[in-house]
Amino acid sequence: MVPLTDNTLRLAERLAPRWEFGIEMALVGSRGEVTDVKAGVARNDA
Repeated sequence: MVPLTDNTLRLAERLAPRWEFGIEMALVGSRGEVTDVKAGVARNDA
C-alpha cells in the first residue's frame, strides 16, 4: 500500500501492465478510501 497522490496513481497505472503473477498495488487516500491497481486498471473501492 502507498498513499494516493496524483503521482503515485500515474506511476501505478504505468507499471501495472508490466506486472506478472498477480501483483497488485493498493493506493490509500487521506480518508481511508482504497484504490486497487492491477493490470492497468484502477478501481476505487471507497
